[in-house]
Amino acid sequence: MFKKLFLVCAYILSLNAADPVPVNQKPYVVFRDQGKCDYMQDRSCAIIESDHAFFGVFDGHGTKEEGHVIADFLSKNLYKNVIAHGMQEGFVNCDLQMTEELADNIMNREGSTSSVVLIKENKIQVGHVGDSKIVLIRNNEVIELTNDHTPDDKDPEYQRIKILAEQNNKDFKNIIRKYGHEWYVISIEHNSALTMTRAFGDRNYSPYVIPTPEINVLDQTTEDEFLILATDGIWDALKPQDVWDILKSYRDWAFGGQRVLSTAKTYWQMGGDRIDNIEIVVVNLKLLKEQQKQKALSRIIQEANEDEEDYQLPQFHEED
Repeated sequence: MFKKLFLVCAYILSLNAADPVPVNQKPYVVFRDQGKCDYMQDRSCAIIESDHAFFGVFDGHGTKEEGHVIADFLSKNLYKNVIAHGMQEGFVNCDLQMTEELADNIMNREGSTSSVVLIKENKIQVGHVGDSKIVLIRNNEVIELTNDHTPDDKDPEYQRIKILAEQNNKDFKNIIRKYGHEWYVISIEHNSALTMTRAFGDRNYSPYVIPTPEINVLDQTTEDEFLILATDGIWDALKPQDVWDILKSYRDWAFGGQRVLSTAKTYWQMGGDRIDNIEIVVVNLKLLKEQQKQKALSRIIQEANEDEEDYQLPQFHEED
């Protein structure tokens, strides 16, 4: 009850935040805020083609100076790997690519969540590692498409790591521990701890922290309205239903997307000095379909014009 009242106050206060964005002309919006962190470690990507679309959010962690490196790499390279190799193999291949292209010390000390969605052939395919989140709004219903990967003893990841420790003849108590109310994967050798069990990078926690994605596939329907992808700067402050309640309260959904961010930021401010990085992508699925139809039509027209230019009438010569 107290948190609900706290959230209502945060929403009211956020109404005096930044001016609304202009009416959106694209089928998606991206909003980000560095908060009170010294560095912006969140990243996102959005790619739209006539026959598919790809969206993702990536939350880097590690040292302040370099915690963004892997998130930035993923935002630029994961899409190409997924398109070329499929979701699961694409994640694994991108992880191998990072090993080759990034310095070892970066891979050991830094890491990133990755929550992406590929929309193709009337399928919504999700690939996910970490604690960012993807939510689908279908016929006004909130559907969570991802599960947080944590070492909590109530999480299936706890059992996965326990079995792996037994297979490696390792003391499980030296791999997962609880401090206060939080569970951690720990590295005694490197005197470090991590609150998630799946991520890119984080080699200091190998083989327990893995980049293998949890995959979720569902059919697209005509009732699909929005996809919301966001890092934990949103989800630590707001529940998925809260986000949808704010978003749908605005006639222009882009205004609503901005207000979600400002409400989360205000919530952080009311709770204390710490304000996390925030990154949110809101995709209007009905507008996306319309834009893809236009892209497909433009491509057909362009190809037809090119064929017409290439075609030359045969030359006829009168016989003497």
